[in-house]
Amino acid sequence: MKQAKNCYYIEYQDYLNNKELFEYITGNRNPLGAKKNIDHIHKIQRAMLRHEYLPSIIVGIHNNIKYIIDGQHRFEAAKLIWESGKEYDLLVEEHNSINPFLEAIKFNNTRLDWPTITFLEGWALNNQPNYKEFLEWVRAKNWNRNNVPYRIGLALLGVKNLKKLKEDGVFILGISFEDGDKIFNKIENSEAFDIIVSQETATKAFYNVFKNDITLIDDFLYNFDDAIDYPHSSRLKDWVEYYNQFL
Repeated sequence: MKQAKNCYYIEYQDYLNNKELFEYITGNRNPLGAKKNIDHIHKIQRAMLRHEYLPSIIVGIHNNIKYIIDGQHRFEAAKLIWESGKEYDLLVEEHNSINPFLEAIKFNNTRLDWPTITFLEGWALNNQPNYKEFLEWVRAKNWNRNNVPYRIGLALLGVKNLKKLKEDGVFILGISFEDGDKIFNKIENSEAFDIIVSQETATKAFYNVFKNDITLIDDFLYNFDDAIDYPHSSRLKDWVEYYNQFL
């Protein structure tokens, strides 16, 4: 992170003057979204009222918007104090960050609980071509689903180790986007399509069976029989065996 632009305190009057001081980063856990989070905020509030030491909240500026990188529960706790009409000085460490999301990855220890798509969008913000191209690739497809299935897209392209993607942005395609297009175009209007994209494991297994020879998909689709029940499990082995029986 770049050198801190400045450090300052937010006081009761500052909050009254502008209650929309900061925004939260998409994908970070909602501080008000679960009872355990509310309990955590109240615990912090009590610590604040006892004047216990708490670290500063970290804020990054992007496009003139101030995002909380770390400390959103502390901010919510301070808001409770201010809303009750009491004084509290909240210490802010403000950084001139070009990408608050990437800074949040470094500072926020709950980051691995964030949705995969949030990481993809975050890395894409940093102008990394593979991420932008992947998002565009998935969004351009007709998945016959209400929500764009990014994890299905990752599976079809053979992207592995999503934990590494979340930890440090490792993004390695198993096949090219061009080959991904070829696979998708072959299966899109087939009777097998809804089964292949029904769950992440089903798509991973399909990728594993056909990644080395995409032309085999034609034989698979010719022999495919939807009367044969597909696996009702998330075991990769079961799905590989299911696909192989049509070859």
